[in-house]
Amino acid sequence: MQAVLDRHKAQADGRVLAGPDDDLALTLAGDLRAGCLRPEPGRPGQVVSVSNDVTEPGRHAVRMRGRRTAAVIDQTYAAVSDTGTLTMRWLRRVSGIVWIFSWYTIYLEIFRWHHMTKTLRFNPPPPLPGTDIQPRPGAPLIAVCLGSVTAPLVFLTATMIERIRARPGNTPPRRLASKS
Repeated sequence: MQAVLDRHKAQADGRVLAGPDDDLALTLAGDLRAGCLRPEPGRPGQVVSVSNDVTEPGRHAVRMRGRRTAAVIDQTYAAVSDTGTLTMRWLRRVSGIVWIFSWYTIYLEIFRWHHMTKTLRFNPPPPLPGTDIQPRPGAPLIAVCLGSVTAPLVFLTATMIERIRARPGNTPPRRLASKS
């Protein structure tokens, strides 16, 4: 750390000005988020513990020589399962919002605007005087009807997949023994 500060001019806010040949990509005052600590694609990752002797200058190489400090874990599996969990959470939230919105809009279509009947059929107003053109449902009404059917299915499927993945050891669900 001191070598970096010796080579570069430190700013008042903790940043260090670096040239294009330097590998310093972060400000010294900020911390990395946990999500940014993944290895690059195609690179194996390691879990490494940090102790006080690691941060002391000149002691790291002596302490670590000939000793394995961390087990290599399968980062590909960890990243895929983490991404899958986040995707399912995102999908569940979005589909839940669409579900609530579409059902509320159908409620309004039936009871306030009277564009639909209680059996969910389109209830057009009478044709304009002097014309024989029958009104048809528009794209918003069709989209709300489709959303009210697909959103609950997506929500329930994403919930089931998330719970299956969260089961420890992916064990099959326990079945209750029936008494005969």
